[in-house]
Amino acid sequence: MNTEIDIRLERDPRYTAAVEHYTKLKLELDALERKRDEVQSGLNSLADHARNRITEEATALLSGGTLAAGLNRGALTQTLGELTHKIIVLREAVSMQQNIFSELRSVVGKGIATDLLPQHRANVAALAKAAIEMNIAMEREDALRRALHDTNVPDCGILRPMTMPGVGFLRDNQSRIFRFLLECEQYGFVQASDLPDIVRAQIPPKAKPTPSTGARRANADGWVNA
Repeated sequence: MNTEIDIRLERDPRYTAAVEHYTKLKLELDALERKRDEVQSGLNSLADHARNRITEEATALLSGGTLAAGLNRGALTQTLGELTHKIIVLREAVSMQQNIFSELRSVVGKGIATDLLPQHRANVAALAKAAIEMNIAMEREDALRRALHDTNVPDCGILRPMTMPGVGFLRDNQSRIFRFLLECEQYGFVQASDLPDIVRAQIPPKAKPTPSTGARRANADGWVNA
């Protein structure tokens, strides 16, 4: 791979800033959710505390002492409501920011892919060339084995079968290697002239452009239809 092309998403400062802001919002949301859980636990414990509070206040009256203020349900409830609202707002902000950096990811990715396109096309062209050479080699090996079979000569386990299942031969127009080369030509990775005759003969003809149905044509007398 060409190392001169920066394929990191972070090459675009907009993406980096968007991810950093998302991370900051997510951390803030996590902290608020933990705080909310603590307040909720405080509210859940008020029932037990209320029962103990009566005994504590009675004991304080008998001893003439004072009792420190206990948990305030109203204050806890208000705090819980405020936290819940902030959490809802932050969750929405986190979702919106995630969409922002996801869109930027696509934008930056498109730029990277565009930069890599020449290298990609060269790679596929090289694959097509190698596929043609591989077919030639496979045909030679297949011919060797067919010659033995036709003359009823056993290989006695000396010639190990070394096929490539699923690849097929170019003589089979439904084989994977055949369809691959057709696709290479279809999408412009190779020219038809670069392909073997057997493949080139199966290239479908290019579609001819059709005239627009709304085009106006001249009559024999030279007038143009309205």
